[in-house]
Amino acid sequence: FMTKQYVGAIEDNKAYLKLNPVHHEINYEIGMAYNQLGNYNEALQWLNKVISLKPELAVAYVQRAIAYYELKQLDKAKADARKARQMGVQNIDPRLLQ
Repeated sequence: FMTKQYVGAIEDNKAYLKLNPVHHEINYEIGMAYNQLGNYNEALQWLNKVISLKPELAVAYVQRAIAYYELKQLDKAKADARKARQMGVQNIDPRLLQ
């Protein structure tokens, strides 16, 4: 059931982006949904776009850290997790910081 919700959200959000392609929140939601689906490479593409659009969005770094972690790119995961912590995010999975 959850998978269908994420897939539906991705489709809906991509349709909205045709009208407003630089909407950082919608790009973020797509990246987060791809993370939830376990499609980490796709998530990275969207999260990189979010960070380029709105580099002060700390939660985007957390989501990107998760994708990097799952792809075994641990140095990048740690760097993003630390950046998010410096930006004020408190509840970061400790595995991302190791």
